[in-house]
Amino acid sequence: MPSITMLLIFISMAFNAHAEWIDTNETLQHRSIKPTLCSEFSVANETDVAIDSETCIAEANFHVFKKYLTTHEGKVVVTLLKLKIRVRNVECDGKIKKTFGRYYVNHRGQVIYRKPRFEVTYVDNCDLVNHIIIQNSQIIHDHVVIINQNQYLNAPYQTRRNIESIDLSMSLDLELDLISTKKFIITNFETYEGERLGYLLSYLVRDTDSEEEFEIIARFNLLGRLIGLLEY
Repeated sequence: MPSITMLLIFISMAFNAHAEWIDTNETLQHRSIKPTLCSEFSVANETDVAIDSETCIAEANFHVFKKYLTTHEGKVVVTLLKLKIRVRNVECDGKIKKTFGRYYVNHRGQVIYRKPRFEVTYVDNCDLVNHIIIQNSQIIHDHVVIINQNQYLNAPYQTRRNIESIDLSMSLDLELDLISTKKFIITNFETYEGERLGYLLSYLVRDTDSEEEFEIIARFNLLGRLIGLLEY
């Protein structure tokens, strides 16, 4: 049986322990890590926008949106940072971790102290900013504006052809009857200039087997290509 003293110590340690993700909104301050982040960015970027490391270092915005706080040696410290790395029209997810200072022996037998620093854990999920806005858009958002048929017909013919080529029944592996369609323009809320980014279509359909009616949301870029998955 553990002693009362040991139990009290354990309870005190558990009570004082601190480990949680917190939301934040700040720019990355650790300049030394940015070149490494940019090297990883260039490797991870699989979009059709070519961005090299030098361009990334010169132009990137490193936005920290989450911090991981934990207790170490009686102090609350930041050990992980999640961030968005945006360069021009490309955005990637990033994560860096803190490494603590330590002594090590180099190849000459010298004892060297390595200062605490941050290291890159990953950079991935790179996508075009326009695509990210399109995928996150909902009918209720102010930058998603309903249009009538005449306004829709003003879109380029090839765009309309691509949009209308979608086969909902095949995509969802269901026999569906189309009841009605509502069409929306997605604008760029970040620029506040009404720049068009794509289209959102809301289809009201009926499952011919169950007779159930439900809505399907599809999002397209300006070329009429489907962005993301169907939502229903």
